[in-house]
Amino acid sequence: MEILAAVLRLVISSIFVVAGVAKFADIRRSKKEIEEFGFPHWAARLIGVLLPAAELAVGTLLVPVSTVFLGSLGAVALLFAFIVAIGINLSSGRKATCNCFGQIHSEPIGWPLLFRDFVFLLCASFVLWRSTVVSPASIAAMAVRALTSAAVIGTLCAGTVIAVALVGWFSYQVFRQNGRILARLDMMEAELSKTRDGRSEGPGLAVGTTAPSFLLPDLSTKLLVSLDHLMGEYRPVLLIFSDPECRPCRDMLPDVVRWESAHRTRLTIVVVSRGSDEANHSKFDQHRPRNVLLQQDREVAAAYNVPGTPAAVLIAIDGSIASSVAMGAQAIAALISMVKTEPVSAANNLTNKPAQTMDGNPRLH
Repeated sequence: MEILAAVLRLVISSIFVVAGVAKFADIRRSKKEIEEFGFPHWAARLIGVLLPAAELAVGTLLVPVSTVFLGSLGAVALLFAFIVAIGINLSSGRKATCNCFGQIHSEPIGWPLLFRDFVFLLCASFVLWRSTVVSPASIAAMAVRALTSAAVIGTLCAGTVIAVALVGWFSYQVFRQNGRILARLDMMEAELSKTRDGRSEGPGLAVGTTAPSFLLPDLSTKLLVSLDHLMGEYRPVLLIFSDPECRPCRDMLPDVVRWESAHRTRLTIVVVSRGSDEANHSKFDQHRPRNVLLQQDREVAAAYNVPGTPAAVLIAIDGSIASSVAMGAQAIAALISMVKTEPVSAANNLTNKPAQTMDGNPRLH
């Protein structure tokens, strides 16, 4: 029991220290996601600072023998508060994002997250109970005794495996996120460089084909907007497909507003989102582009053969598809940077081979 309590102290302490440091590393996102749990703005600003500080304090207090009781009591209180907050949001149908480990790991709340916190609560409760029954063991002294006991050495090895598994899991989340970005870049390069018999080899419609028409409500005015209406400005139209629950889409919104302002005279940028008005109003609260249209589900994205979000398709001034699907924020930025000042047409699209200008920069014909 004494050995198990000590191992759990180390594991719980590591979890809270990592969570606190990660939240402080991205404190603005932490405050934003606390608001998604239903807290008012002023409370989210306060909790966004106090919560990581409390997590660091709990993780630190669990290590010394003299403060194990306070540390385990604080861990039980924080985990109980997390479980209550997640349970309330799940029961009310609110799909908040849990910034459990800051930049290392964020995920929508759900029953698996609630179960995980409940397991951590049981572990912290066990440590708290042991600290009231017997005096907690010194981790350093226990390590010395473990050198003479094969059973204790095995237990410490198990604790080490758990700690390594946690670190590996956190690292896996980081590498998987980077892998998604690289995969989207590879997809964009492959789709922009490969065509066969005038048809696209990847997602999206063939360049030069007629863009499917649509009639969607505008998020701000509620008026129905058609593709013909957008083409009436005699500028190419860039459709950016988004989703309220897509984090890369939300992170890209400031760039969309900036692109819209920089290219207003030569390009019409339209964000095509999905879902309810409430979900999209919350998403576009701080950064709202001029043109935001809502599809009921993915009917327009399916018509354009767009597999995910964020993604973009360029439509020429003659109403034809002028580019393959650009997947990801970086691919979309690259597509926008290649839009020329002269009108884009089916015969002058962004899939042709780039020529070199006098300054050495590529220019597309």
